[in-house]
Amino acid sequence: MPRPFCILLCLFVATLPPLSARAATKPNVLVILTDDQGYGDFGFTGNSQLQTPVLDALAKQSARFERFYVTPFCSPTRAALLTGRYPLRTSVHGVARGEETMRTEETTLAELLRDAGWRTGLFGKWHNGENFPYTPNGQGFEEALGFNLGHWNNYFDPRLRHNAEWVTKPGWISDVLTDEALAWIEKNRAQPWFCWLAYNAPHSPFQCPDKEFAKYKAMGLDDTAAAVYGMCENLDTNIGRILARLDEWKLAQDTIVVFLTDNGPATVRYTAGLRGKKGTLYEGGSRTPLLLRVPGKAPRAVPTLAHAIDLLPTLAELCGVEAKTAFPLDGRSLVPLLDGKTDGWPEREIFIQNFARSDLKRTQGAVITPRFTAVNPGPGWELYDLPSDPGQAKNLAAQEPATTAALAAKFEKWWSETSQGVTRDRPPVPVGYAAEPIAEASAAQADLTGGLAYSARAPNNAWITGWAEAAARAEWKIEPAQAGSYEVAIAYTRASGEPAPKLLAEVSGRSAQAAVPHAEAREIPQPNRAEQPAEARDMIWQTLTIGRLDLSAGEQTLSLRLNAPDASFALKHLSLRLIK
Repeated sequence: MPRPFCILLCLFVATLPPLSARAATKPNVLVILTDDQGYGDFGFTGNSQLQTPVLDALAKQSARFERFYVTPFCSPTRAALLTGRYPLRTSVHGVARGEETMRTEETTLAELLRDAGWRTGLFGKWHNGENFPYTPNGQGFEEALGFNLGHWNNYFDPRLRHNAEWVTKPGWISDVLTDEALAWIEKNRAQPWFCWLAYNAPHSPFQCPDKEFAKYKAMGLDDTAAAVYGMCENLDTNIGRILARLDEWKLAQDTIVVFLTDNGPATVRYTAGLRGKKGTLYEGGSRTPLLLRVPGKAPRAVPTLAHAIDLLPTLAELCGVEAKTAFPLDGRSLVPLLDGKTDGWPEREIFIQNFARSDLKRTQGAVITPRFTAVNPGPGWELYDLPSDPGQAKNLAAQEPATTAALAAKFEKWWSETSQGVTRDRPPVPVGYAAEPIAEASAAQADLTGGLAYSARAPNNAWITGWAEAAARAEWKIEPAQAGSYEVAIAYTRASGEPAPKLLAEVSGRSAQAAVPHAEAREIPQPNRAEQPAEARDMIWQTLTIGRLDLSAGEQTLSLRLNAPDASFALKHLSLRLIK
């Protein structure tokens, strides 16, 4: 079938027929998640500049949840979606330095479906743990291609992780992820499958293919807006490719399609009247679209409150799988709402967390009810009547002190309960697993002393600089799964031509060392369309094997230091490989 006709077919199918006999018991599941795409970044939410015809059509075919909430930033949303639990319970309360790492004891949607007979694959951004068993492969996905950190620096010809191996894929990253997901679906289409397609666009860096960028520049947008909108339109085109192929393979009537985003927009742009953006507790930071297309279910607008924690129980029920998890769920199944059944549906409060404070006793947050939303951005609690004030322009806290106090008390109680057992301590880097023969401990996972610092404000994808003092030391907590001899290596640059200092790796009185030769520091040019955040850069790194260390099983600390200061030295990551 010609591709243009396939796309037109997927755009104009209003309601899919009932599930086939096989899919009635084991439907396929396609979850599409985008990154930093806000509520207003779609035609179906009123954006007159941005063209998203595929998603506009999908919205007409789906249950469209009009008050669906996530967290205002990335990793906690993903943990909530995967586990059906408020992310703080899963130990996820930040986006870097271990705060994004989800406990391995959690039961994920991928594990539930895999154990019930589905093939499981993830393509794109993970951001819930860097090293096995915190990785997609360790959390229920049989196949994984993408990256585990919070952002990626180059969207053209990206270097990605395919399970435990690094590969370079030619092309634009959203095209690559779509191609890989389609190839995997085609390979597994004879059996039920669960595909988690987690695009990293339109997150910075602001890169974009020429065609889409030129289109939005011609409309008079600045470089940043043109790149963001170009990435959004490219996503729409790629999602159209997937839906068209499902039609071509006659899988559409067997497949549940879910579309959502992880938080609000990172730049100031159209938000459909919502206040705030990514990182804020107002509607613009945590309210996103949720489209749920289920074969046999009529499309409808759903005004009822819903949250990311509801995805796991909803999909489990639609798949006929018992949501038997290691810990109690916070979410509830939205299946009755797909048929418009609201009788007996209990009112609820939804709680939104922001970055946790260092004491983990209290944080900024919000409580959302069908009418009122209480927001504490730091200075104190505010109150808004959402039905009459969707833009949250009029703070009613002074007029409604009892309501404000009651919702604030509910948040404090919720915070106290969900933060039990959570600490700010970074989990140790697990090493010595057969599923990940070489464990890379990134710079972001290190503790730095003696003047060391990160190359950027955000430690994800940064490197360690400032080795100008004798006391400079980087330390990683590691946890070998088994005792043995481990080869220790680093990725580094060293611009100085002076005699090579020695780098010492030390663990519990044992050490290995190697001279650090000159390695020219060359930054990789980025194909950016606009000025970038400082973290959106990378270098050409050299590899140096330091030597072998005999390690016992269990938690311990590995430190690196130079025997002589060298300010030109920069370190990207440490790696450990079990030799025997």
